Formats: sequence, C-alpha cells, structure tokens
Amino acid sequence: MRPISILVSILALAASLSPARADHCGSNIYLFTSYGADGPPGAVVLTSSAIGCTVLGGEDPDTDVIYPGSNRWQVRYIINAMPVSGTVDFAGKTVPLVFSPGTLGGLGVGGPQAYWDSQWFTVDPVATVRGNTARVTVCLDLECSDDKRETREYRTLY
Repeated sequence: MRPISILVSILALAASLSPARADHCGSNIYLFTSYGADGPPGAVVLTSSAIGCTVLGGEDPDTDVIYPGSNRWQVRYIINAMPVSGTVDFAGKTVPLVFSPGTLGGLGVGGPQAYWDSQWFTVDPVATVRGNTARVTVCLDLECSDDKRETREYRTLY
C-alpha cells in the first residue's frame, strides 16, 4: 500500500467534509495526476484543489491547477451517488469517463468506498505546462440535466 495514495484519499475526503470551504471547494470532483509510464500509475499527486481547499482554507480558486508534466489522469467523484457518465475536455480533446466504485487509495484495497473513480487516461504532458484548461463534467442522469450535472475547471500554472 502506497502512503502517498492513502494521503491523497484522506485529503480528498477531508476537503469534501471541510465546513469552511469557498464555493469552488464545494465541488465533489477531484482530478488526480500521475507521472507514470503505461501500466499502473507512477507517483500519484492530487491536483492541488484538495490541498488548497483543506490546508490553505479554500480562499483562492486559483488552487485548482494542473501539475505541469503530468501524463496520466483520473477523476474522483466523492459523493455516494454513482455517475452515469462524465467527460474531461482538455487541449482540444474530450475523454469520456467510465466510473467504478472507489477503493482505498485507488489500489483495490478494502471494500468499496463512498466515492467513484474513473479510469486512468493519458494526456499530453506538454499540454499541461502552459495555456490550457481542463473542464471536468460528471453527470448523474442520462440527459446530463442541469440539476444532475457538476463541473469543475482546472488550469495550467502558466
């Protein structure tokens, strides 16, 4: 069991429970990034929204950033309602998301948790450096109606 994966899960869950969150911290969507090769994710890093919302107090929406150079991503939806579908729009490409019950640290350890993880997918690490925004959309019904849709945007640092 990787300690970083457990820490990431704890931060994401703590962020969802924190009472003093700004509006952007009210989102149930978290983007995980990795610098891994093909196969299992390498060093997993939670995109800084959980740290910004939990550790820094959630005052600054600019904490929703994409780590430069990451090449593999995963979306976590931290609410006990299974998403029907979802997408990530980034650098001119749309990745359809398929969700399954989350497990502790995304490692398949323990039973299902009260959150949902998408598949890991690859992104161009060059696109994560400058001038791009990732728009993550999660739908809780087939129509993706306004009241059953949640979105969150992450941006590159530069």
